[in-house]
Amino acid sequence: MDTLLTFMKIVALASVSALCIYFVTVLKQLVITLSEMGRDLRDITTKAGPVLENLDSITSRVKNIVDNVDGEVDKMRSTVSSIRVLAESMIDFGSRVQTKIEEPVMDAVGFVTGLVKGVTSVLKVFRPRRNGDAGENE
Repeated sequence: MDTLLTFMKIVALASVSALCIYFVTVLKQLVITLSEMGRDLRDITTKAGPVLENLDSITSRVKNIVDNVDGEVDKMRSTVSSIRVLAESMIDFGSRVQTKIEEPVMDAVGFVTGLVKGVTSVLKVFRPRRNGDAGENE
């Protein structure tokens, strides 16, 4: 039984030794992988710096453009409002002119029409009569 126990100890120690050797290789591979990840992160950090600076510059330009567009939109709103007020003033002016001028013009047209009718009537009376018309009125 001592030999069996000794044999089992030897097998157990051999298994532990094999396991330790396996862990050493796994840890070595882990170190290599972590080293590659560190190198990749350094590359990403190095390359990301200029990109982030460009992004900051682009963002600043876009903000300036948007601010300028906002200012122009405000100007356009003000212009449209001014044009609206001007159009309303012109419409109001047209209405006032129409009410002030319409009645006198219509009176003048009526007067001229009456005058033309009167002159036409007078001319009919004093117009020389034709031969066929002379016997009818006498």
